[in-house]
Amino acid sequence: MGVAGGTVLIAPVALPVFSGLAGIAVVGVGIFAVGSLAVKAAGAIKEIGNPLQAKSPQS
Repeated sequence: MGVAGGTVLIAPVALPVFSGLAGIAVVGVGIFAVGSLAVKAAGAIKEIGNPLQAKSPQS
């Protein structure tokens, strides 16, 4: 069969595998972006502080 025969047998399987890996990469980038935005939002909220909480005197 040789190299050419092996390639012909693998070719139909390779395309779905590569598209699956690309899909995983896209989902991973999306999750990273959402996590990064969540951390930034939490930091911004923390900086603003709680308006209902009495402010402590500055030293």
